[in-house]
Amino acid sequence: MLLLLCLAYAPGSRVGGAHAQCSRVGGARVSHAVASIADRLPVVAADALAEHREGARAMWQAIALAKPVERDEHWDLRSRARLLDSKGAAAKLEELAKLSGTYYANGLASCQVGEELVHPFEAWGFAKALSFNGDGSAYFRTRVIDTQCSVREREDGVVRHRGTMSKGLGSPMSNILAPQQRDTANIALRSWPLKLGGSHVETPVLIAGGDNGSPHGLDPRSLETLGELAENVASLSALKGKRLLAHTRFDAARGRLVFAASDIKVKPGAGGRSVLEFWEVDLSGDIVNHVRHETDFMIMHDWMITEHYYVVPKTPATLSWGGIAKFVLGIGRGVGAFELDYETAGALLLIPREKGAPVLTAKDADFWTIFHFGPTYERVAAGGAREVVVNAITFDNYRFGGEMGFDAERGEFDPIGWSGGPDVSKPVLAQFVVDVASSTLRRERLPVLCAREDGSVVDVPLDMPTIHPLCDGLESRYCYAAGAVRPEGWFPFNSVVKIDLQTRPVGVQAWFAPEHAMVSEPMLLPRGRGGEEDLGAAAEDEGFVVSIVHDAAKSRCEMYVWDARTFDEGPFCAIDLGALYPWDVHATWSPGLYIDDKRSAA
Repeated sequence: MLLLLCLAYAPGSRVGGAHAQCSRVGGARVSHAVASIADRLPVVAADALAEHREGARAMWQAIALAKPVERDEHWDLRSRARLLDSKGAAAKLEELAKLSGTYYANGLASCQVGEELVHPFEAWGFAKALSFNGDGSAYFRTRVIDTQCSVREREDGVVRHRGTMSKGLGSPMSNILAPQQRDTANIALRSWPLKLGGSHVETPVLIAGGDNGSPHGLDPRSLETLGELAENVASLSALKGKRLLAHTRFDAARGRLVFAASDIKVKPGAGGRSVLEFWEVDLSGDIVNHVRHETDFMIMHDWMITEHYYVVPKTPATLSWGGIAKFVLGIGRGVGAFELDYETAGALLLIPREKGAPVLTAKDADFWTIFHFGPTYERVAAGGAREVVVNAITFDNYRFGGEMGFDAERGEFDPIGWSGGPDVSKPVLAQFVVDVASSTLRRERLPVLCAREDGSVVDVPLDMPTIHPLCDGLESRYCYAAGAVRPEGWFPFNSVVKIDLQTRPVGVQAWFAPEHAMVSEPMLLPRGRGGEEDLGAAAEDEGFVVSIVHDAAKSRCEMYVWDARTFDEGPFCAIDLGALYPWDVHATWSPGLYIDDKRSAA
């Protein structure tokens, strides 16, 4: 296991000095002063690198190919939790026992269908719900999400839907005749409407989404699939047939859930155009705003809101007519239909939420692509200028199709070959500041620096950033992310990181999992009223940080829990979730919503 100390600064300490807080690293406390912040990795022997690579491959395959088991279990939280070596762990567990609400996570339901591997982004969805009942009891429930793809393939035991990233069905004719999309709703979950400020929610729905597909509605208590969202919620019928993105955003001040879609208009011989659409839905489930914008062909996955804008990363790309022809003829993957345009600089689109206002395009000097957003907000600078600040995870280069080491042709996974190879750079934290008046952009790399016991310092690659669940579009000091420091690559993720964005260098506290385990997206579960109303900056990290740790060696999953305010003391407990299941992707927190039938009725 890697032993590292994160370069973090306590309140009142001198930024840039030698003070460093200690962090829990693999269950042991370490503390060393950092004298240098050069990004220098020690030399690792080739045979050691090969061993690490094979270990990572075996771990990820065990996790990605684990079989999903549908479960319904009532627990005593105290007996289910394993106390860890953290200051005041028993007292912290008692505080956790008072928590009320449900943690939902979506993710993979195995990347193997019959004898074939499918791309992780196109695996069936697997919904998990863990209700904290506020009285020391908990309820855990899991279900495979029933889409047309998953239902048919579970019945037949073989791949029936082609997809754009997976290998397909074998022969060209089979690929041509098969349903082309693998709409599996396996990336994100969001309960709607939320319980806010004491409001009573009669009929919430759990929204399961994947990219470029139709979100599905789930019963938030039973997790049973209700069908496509647009067909089951009459007020959302306008979403039917739209290629929606997995990520939604929540405007807590207005009580609105915001959906986004990205589609392509193809003009043979003239390239393609991207059509972006946004819908805002109020607490009654009615669409109260719809904005459409057309731009040059681009690629996007995540996006963010601010008070006045939809903030969209414009990753330049071009259509590949040769790749399109291969896909149409059944001899190529859909991911070959486009190529990233490294000769064109990246940009941020600020699309006004108010119809009729001009769209702003803030271009950089270099190419980059953004996968996930952290805190994004508007501010007035010292000189009076209006600015939009974006903290995000960026890649300097990226090749689609091999995510998480998926090799379609060889039918295997090699996560280190992917994350440590030349086609994908390591994901890094950056801050963009856009001057609204001039549409100019400046970008600053924010190194996430951790020191090894030998004094060397590494810049931690990270992704899956999250913030307080009510802070979309608001300034946030803290951000949580999944990180990875490996001598041979950066995936699978092996650390949970808390980042303080107000310091320079950014303040960092991190915990590192065992070598044979992988962490999932960290999520803040606010205490008490903090989950239902914004209690201000002072309460931003008032709650618990959780991450599901998938342990391939033990063939188990556990939810590790930190007190967010004392994150540097390490996780105080690990809640046993039972047998190993495939990796969780994105999660959400729903205060005042329970899956336990008796607790719900109360």
